[in-house]
Amino acid sequence: MKKIIGHEFAVVEELMASRVFSRLEYILPQRLPQLMCICDRTLFLSSRGNLRNILVPSSRKVTVEHEQCKGILTLFEKAKRVFDEMPREGILPSVATYNAMIQVLCKKDNVENVILVFEEMLRKGYVPNSITYNLVIRGLCHAGHTDRAVQFTSRMEEDGCEPNVQTYNIIIRYFCDAGEIENGMHPFEKMGSGVCLPNLDTYNILASSMFVRKKSDNLVLAGKLLLEMVDRGFVPRKLTFNRVLDGLLLTGNQGFVKEILRVQSKSGRLPHRFKL
Repeated sequence: MKKIIGHEFAVVEELMASRVFSRLEYILPQRLPQLMCICDRTLFLSSRGNLRNILVPSSRKVTVEHEQCKGILTLFEKAKRVFDEMPREGILPSVATYNAMIQVLCKKDNVENVILVFEEMLRKGYVPNSITYNLVIRGLCHAGHTDRAVQFTSRMEEDGCEPNVQTYNIIIRYFCDAGEIENGMHPFEKMGSGVCLPNLDTYNILASSMFVRKKSDNLVLAGKLLLEMVDRGFVPRKLTFNRVLDGLLLTGNQGFVKEILRVQSKSGRLPHRFKL
């Protein structure tokens, strides 16, 4: 497999250093190999396994199109080969490089390879950031390993990287999508304890999932979430708000609907005037 070495690599480096991006955009499609390019210290692989975007020092994105590479190598093997080439060219991967690789593997490869890459980061002395952990957690959830994702959140805390609202929202969303609202409420309750406060997305994910069930208890809880949202200064999405109120009416909770509408009248924060 070809590599950018010698004169061609020097030309790319010189153009980057000189910030001659127009020339760089012209020359890269002509001289890039089929699979890889080592450029600055950040690598991004496309979902097809081909290099598409290179982040150059100005953070300007250079897009490079290639025909799909053919071969028997898996995406993990191709990406790993790129990583192995980088040190030989005098360029070490960064945390951002690992994050890019993990992101692609989460979408197009076996999640176990994601874990292998993560463990490799640790062995080589890299410190994963919250983006790294969230990518791995999302990958585990997407592969149907939500319980492992929850365990990984605990590992995240043990490693000194505090889970953020995106971390919890990922887990809550996947539990709710699987119809496991009760399990989704556990991280939500943890957030409410002050560890990491819920945001608008958190509330909307839960309220929408409870409407889907159309059970009275779930809809009452969804109504309480609406009130909590308003109390915290959030405005529920119009669709979510109307769904919950419709569901409460259908399940015989007219009194609670009136209470929510009274709060709406006082606060002016709810998105729609709903009349009984």
